[in-house]
Amino acid sequence: MTDRSVPLTRARDQLTELVARVRFGGERIILTHYGKPAAVLLSPEAASQSGNAGRAADVIIQEVRLPAHAEQVWEALTDPRVRRWWAPVILDPVVDGEFNYLWLEDGPVDADLEGREVEDSESSSRGEVVGTVLEVISRELLRFTWTERSGLTTEVCITLREVDGHTRVIVQHQGTRDPAHERLWSRWSGDLAEQFAAARVRLGT
Repeated sequence: MTDRSVPLTRARDQLTELVARVRFGGERIILTHYGKPAAVLLSPEAASQSGNAGRAADVIIQEVRLPAHAEQVWEALTDPRVRRWWAPVILDPVVDGEFNYLWLEDGPVDADLEGREVEDSESSSRGEVVGTVLEVISRELLRFTWTERSGLTTEVCITLREVDGHTRVIVQHQGTRDPAHERLWSRWSGDLAEQFAAARVRLGT
């Protein structure tokens, strides 16, 4: 069965097509609201087999709260001058843009404040991760595919929600419960505050 994620706002206008995909194409449609799974469309056969028509796809969720405005956080994630992830990435934050990342599971390729790569010699490589940007809402949402060397393709959605001068950054990795992914995103959420502070230093703010 093929999973397809569709924002709820689009699903309203495409319901007939989505039902046809579920009924005749064997797909499972995950309806998302602000990037978060909200409901699932299943065929009667698939619902019977699963025993639970409301079961959502596996998903890893991590969240961090930053003392900054959403615009500043968005710039830190997408501006090539200041972008700080667990490692240097190629990210073109437009629909159909490129995402590329070398995943060293136990200790990713890192970079100092000048952008020089620093590699942990004891790291074990999971190989190159490539993807395509699917959806962009400036200062609010970034969604992209995540394809590993093994051929596994999943989907990542990062949302920003500003509340009272702080920004909640929520990452959702849909289609996996792999412990390695759990560790990766746990490190991502734990380190983001420090990385964002480094980005602000580089901007001189």
